[in-house]
Amino acid sequence: MPILKKQKADIAITGSSAITDHCFFHTGWGVSNCSPGVRDGGVIIIASPCPGYRDWPGFVRMDVLKDFLPASKENQGRAIKEFYKRITSGKWTFTWYKIYEVMPEKNVFIVTDKVNLPLCKEIGLTAYATIEEAFAEAVKKCGKKAKVAFIPHGRYTIIK
Repeated sequence: MPILKKQKADIAITGSSAITDHCFFHTGWGVSNCSPGVRDGGVIIIASPCPGYRDWPGFVRMDVLKDFLPASKENQGRAIKEFYKRITSGKWTFTWYKIYEVMPEKNVFIVTDKVNLPLCKEIGLTAYATIEEAFAEAVKKCGKKAKVAFIPHGRYTIIK
């Protein structure tokens, strides 16, 4: 991905792979990994089914995020303070932070199973049922001449 060092993409499309695609707090790390290759104001589309694991829904532990939305530098600071003060209870509560850290500068569009869409909406995440819907919205935001990068294994890709 050396070209992304010199010329950032307007839109990056990434995805997840088994076996870490069950819960978004695992698979969503692709957002953080792809971020250096996307311009500020650009869009990262991450496709992950997130069917859940045992009794956990696919977006388990992501509900804590809604207290810090909309994503902003101010809310980011508040999240960090709450993390260190341990005000927010629960184990692994801040597993979503690396994803959230990108959100004030880049638009994050999630493509996931339809069953996850109501919870994503409740949390305040931008989620779609199909890659076509997400891509159409990204093009509306970035323009028809947007530079698009395909990063197949975002969770395992590092762009420096």
